Parts: sequence; C-alpha cells; structure tokens
Amino acid sequence: MTPAQHPVKINQWYGPQPTDLQRLLLAACIEPQATALSAWHQWIQQCRFDHEDSASMELASLAVSRLAANLTDGSEVQRSKGWRRREWLVSELAHDALRRIEHECRNRSLTAIAIGDVATTRTAVKFASQPFAIRSLELIVPGISKKDRIALDQAARSGPAGDAFQSGSLKLSISPRKLWKGEISFSPQHKLDLPTCPTAGIVIPPIPEQIALLATSNWQRRKYGSLRWILEILSLVEAFADTSNLAKSLTDIAHRDGTTASLQAALKCIATLPATNAIEPLAASVNAIRKSPMSALRCWRKTTRLEPGWSQFKYFVKRQLLQPDSHLGSKKA
Repeated sequence: MTPAQHPVKINQWYGPQPTDLQRLLLAACIEPQATALSAWHQWIQQCRFDHEDSASMELASLAVSRLAANLTDGSEVQRSKGWRRREWLVSELAHDALRRIEHECRNRSLTAIAIGDVATTRTAVKFASQPFAIRSLELIVPGISKKDRIALDQAARSGPAGDAFQSGSLKLSISPRKLWKGEISFSPQHKLDLPTCPTAGIVIPPIPEQIALLATSNWQRRKYGSLRWILEILSLVEAFADTSNLAKSLTDIAHRDGTTASLQAALKCIATLPATNAIEPLAASVNAIRKSPMSALRCWRKTTRLEPGWSQFKYFVKRQLLQPDSHLGSKKA
C-alpha cells in the first residue's frame, strides 16, 4: 500500500488543557481582529488540516465565522465554513426536538432544567454576533420516572431530529440526578432564569451555576471533547455585569459541590489565554479558597488516562437504560 492509499489518521486530543495549536485558534476567536488574523494564519501554517481533531475543527469554524470578512476563500476556510453550516443544521434539528420535549413536559406537568448548550442558548449570549449552536440536549428532571423519561426521549426522536440522534450527530441526555449536591435537589424557582412563557416546561440555571457546570464538567480528560466551553464561559462572564458578586457566587458553588479543584484549574487555564482580563479576578477569587482533599482527588480522577473509558462506559449504561426494551439491571427470572 502506497502512502497515498493509507487512510487519514486524525490527531487525538484528550484534554483538558488546549494544545499550543488550539491556543492559536482560541486567540483567533477572542483577540482583536489584527492579532486574531495573525493567530489564524499561524495555525494554518503549522497545522495539518486534514488530520486535526474535532475540537480543533470546531474552533476553526468559529474563528472563520468571526474573521470571514478578512479571510480569502482558501480550501481551509471553505471547509471550516462547511463545518459551521453542518453545525447549524444539527442545531435547527435540536431546536425542533427541544420544542417537542417541552411540549411533552407541559403535558406531563414536568419541569426540566436545561444545562450545557441549551442553557447557553436560552441565556441569549452570543459569539461573533450569533447565538451558540446546540450540539446536544442535556436535561435534568429531578425525580422523573422511567416511564416519563422514555416518553420525553421518544418525543425528541419522533421528529426530524430522529436520524441525527440515531447517527450520533446530536446527543440527548435526560437524567433524574440531582443538579445540585447537598440538601438542595432543585433550585428555588425565583433563582432560576425562567423563559418568557411562565408555563414553560424547561427552565435554566442562573449564570453562575452555568459557569460552574461548564467549567467542572469540561475539565476532564476525554477522547472526543470540545473547547467551545471556554468561549461560552467568556460570553457568560461578559453578560454578568457584577464581577465581584459573580466571584462570590462561584466560590459558594465550589464549596457546596466540592468542585473547588476542578473550577480552579479551569478558570486558571482560561486566564492564561490572551484577551481574557475579565476572567482574572474570578480566577484569583476562586484560587484563594482552600480546596478540599476530596475535590483534589475528584479533579485528579477526571483528568487521568482512565477517564475517557469510564465516561464511555457510563454513557453506554445510560443509553441502555433509556431503551424501552432494555433488560439492563433487571432481575433474573
């Protein structure tokens, strides 16, 4: 077999730290235009475009959408635009599935808490004057029964998004787990940012909760990961006017959830990037608190080489439990 016949081997990125090349892409996404353009061209010169991992390609598509007016239409730019168009197609399917889930929640008098992409989108923060696309639907429904969970799952898959869920282009997670630890299983209603419709079946956490969830859930070693969470956190911080209050809220959340070590590491990583001055006081405030041995152990476990396999196993079990005909965990006859 000649070298030309060998299949393309995609670079593997395990995170959580961005590589030097990914830092160039992040600079292209957040720095002033002139510096961002320079970072983009450096990335093009140093990368192997056909071999880059999905996290890098996602950042490249975001950088191109921001810098499009100042870029020539080379093949890399066109392919990055194609990635972006595909992302928006999947996002439109996700919006349709979300509407179906919300309708089913109302019919069943359920209240779902949206986290991740849905929460970011409904907070109306933007990147390059556009909302963030939805890549996955993550919903927490405290105390939901298996029957209701299957009904919500089927409602999402019954529409045009069904094929996207089947192929894995769009991910769906409906979990009964507690969103917050300790004695608080569901945040008081007045502390949730409700949608415009007061009878809506889907609510979102306040911005400090979203930032903490994004930081701690993404600060882990994963084979198939993403770095868009950094841009989301920067947008959420910008949307929250009171920085000192935000820092206090993040400190309280870290203490409550026992995630101080992961939150410290994630914010410290963002603060090392250029043009992220707004993050520095938050990182300094969170870094000033003492991390418990348990939070340090949890952070270590999530960033070890064992983490990707453990995450895939948990995802497999969750998928099996959602199947209507699943026998996983059933008693033997």
